[in-house]
Amino acid sequence: MNDDAEAKIAEYTAKIEVLEKKQQEIERLHKSQVEQLEAISGLSAEEAKNQLVESLKAEAKTSAMSFIQDTVEEAKMTAHQEAKKVIISTIQRVGTEEAVENCVSVFNIESDDVKGRIIGREGRNIRALEAATGVEIIVDDTPEAIILSCFDPVRREIARLALHKLVTDGRIHPARIEEVVAKTAKQIDEEIIETGKRTVIDLGIHGLHPELIKVVGRMKYRSSYGQNLLQHSREVAKLCGIMAAELGLNVKLAKRAGLLHDIGKVHRWSSTVNEQYVPHVKPQENGGHMGVRWFTLTNQTSHGLYVQLDQPRMVTVTPMRSADLADATHNVFVQPCGNTVVSIDAVQRGVGTASCGPDTLPKYKVKAGIHKLSWTVITF
Repeated sequence: MNDDAEAKIAEYTAKIEVLEKKQQEIERLHKSQVEQLEAISGLSAEEAKNQLVESLKAEAKTSAMSFIQDTVEEAKMTAHQEAKKVIISTIQRVGTEEAVENCVSVFNIESDDVKGRIIGREGRNIRALEAATGVEIIVDDTPEAIILSCFDPVRREIARLALHKLVTDGRIHPARIEEVVAKTAKQIDEEIIETGKRTVIDLGIHGLHPELIKVVGRMKYRSSYGQNLLQHSREVAKLCGIMAAELGLNVKLAKRAGLLHDIGKVHRWSSTVNEQYVPHVKPQENGGHMGVRWFTLTNQTSHGLYVQLDQPRMVTVTPMRSADLADATHNVFVQPCGNTVVSIDAVQRGVGTASCGPDTLPKYKVKAGIHKLSWTVITF
């Protein structure tokens, strides 16, 4: 048994030696081939490998860029198609009517005899009506109709309802007119609040501030591009809610944003002319308001001017003239000129004068040239 084992060990040892010799021969031949290839190509094996890697990297990068481009184009096409589907679906699910409003209302009367009672002796009744409501009342030859003219729809509605109550009651005189107009104005204020509450409840919007609810109610008496502002805002709120639901977004927040998107067209700010003046120690122009689209100037009888600008501009209303402010060395020397001075700026320079700090940046300077502006003035 020992002889057999030794014989097998010797046999295996011989085979291993043969395999090692063959392995060495293969490595020698491989090395020889590599040397021949390097001699033919003029590149070392390491350089050839680097070139191959760079070639593969460039090819992979090109393929990746092509794939990304195809993916982006497909995403754009799909997104555009999906957006169309969402908008079309939303429009189909919302139907609204459009009403055009203007600055004139017509109050119908049963007979022309009522016109004389509305005018009153020497016109005292109609003057009292115009003073109390701020609405121009036009009584002409139009049969069985009186024209109410005013840029403010709330004032027109107050005048219309007050006239209806006065004509129905039959007692038309200055004291009664003031009483009825005051009650009607309070009624309209209550209706504005009720309209705002009903609107937010219908749309399912909760937690809105009471002042915002009032502003929403006032939208009923405003128009935007010929459409009632409240109706338009309700429509936008519904559209936003439906699109948000389609996209998996916050529906309540979308409705809220849609309802309040035109809120800037409703809010009004008021003040006296004297309150606009700021008594700087060294007098200078002040009291300007940016982004003004329209403004009114009224006297103690609620009559005045309505000014509509061609675009939002800087407007200053002050009891002082700019020349007087520029000439005065101290605010104690500034006195009101006796008139109301209105300044409307066509363009506005940015901050900076280079007198006590940096100059205005070039893009905010006023360039030399012709600057135009226009406005429309309506008396009431």
